[in-house]
Amino acid sequence: MDSNQYDKLAQSDGIYQAHNLVKSLKESYGDLAGFNSISEVKEIIEKDEKAWLKFKIKRQTN
Repeated sequence: MDSNQYDKLAQSDGIYQAHNLVKSLKESYGDLAGFNSISEVKEIIEKDEKAWLKFKIKRQTN
């Protein structure tokens, strides 16, 4: 998964799908040495954390 795929899913009301892809990525490869130091991985994880938090807050206020 790349950042563009994540962005497309997150912006097309596919936030659950996007979040689950990132979650699966972390579960599958998170134990590999250096996984969290890969810039693309860090970027997607950070995007997901922010988008997921915004989504959860939005759901609570509606």
